[in-house]
Amino acid sequence: MEGDNPVVHSPKTPVSAPTHHSESPGPDLHSSSPQQQDTTAPLNSKKPARTPEEKKQRDLIKYKLLPPCNCRKNCLSKIPEERRQQIHDQFWNEEYSVRRAWLFAHVKTSEPQRSRKFGATDTQRKTSRFYILPDDDGNDVFVCKVFFLRTLGYKSDKIITVTSPSFT
Repeated sequence: MEGDNPVVHSPKTPVSAPTHHSESPGPDLHSSSPQQQDTTAPLNSKKPARTPEEKKQRDLIKYKLLPPCNCRKNCLSKIPEERRQQIHDQFWNEEYSVRRAWLFAHVKTSEPQRSRKFGATDTQRKTSRFYILPDDDGNDVFVCKVFFLRTLGYKSDKIITVTSPSFT
């Protein structure tokens, strides 16, 4: 060991890594090779696996029945609060495709009854939407957009725009 010159570090001397290694370095923790990945963790651990029942429970929590409107159509007198709760629960207990079909069936479109000339004709509205909810007897009742959306638990009309036949 007399030929080896050991490095002695004083507190003022910075420690640096040796430049020559006869051994291979340890495993690269940042490598993405399949040999070094932990196979016990799920492939996509950021999102938990959800069953259809868990999805329904999540939607019922996320899209709660909202307070009714306060419009001049007097929608709450047409559809009582108990019926609104029934519609809401039935809607959210269905599959996505059934909910989408229900929206198609309960949002009617037609041409506007009157048109106003404000300037360019391209900016005029092409369709009007009417929102329908079934009452206790199964009859269709016309309600305002706010009442319709709040009964289903939506805060925005984006769902109506996206699911409308003219959009797809």
